Amino acid sequence: MARYSENDTSKVYAAADRFRDACLLRDGSLLLDDATVWTPENLAKLHQVFVESPEGGDRSFIDKFRDQVKPAGQTVTRLAAEARGAITADREPTWTRI
Repeated sequence: MARYSENDTSKVYAAADRFRDACLLRDGSLLLDDATVWTPENLAKLHQVFVESPEGGDRSFIDKFRDQVKPAGQTVTRLAAEARGAITADREPTWTRI
């Protein structure tokens, strides 16, 4: 696949390579060197507590998200924070508030 851009994309591809290697290939973490975070079990639990258990109401997304994932435990909360941070990396550092 070609990698052409008028902008310097080297940092984007480096981050994607790190994510692939650390998280997808080794079930590791983007933030913690020795943590096991991105496992199929943790992903399934995050899906269960977030996707399968929608929360309505007028509260902010991040408040509802935090309340949904926190009871699932520290590792699932870390996974949620890393996933949210990766999705919104170009916008705002919301993972620090989860």
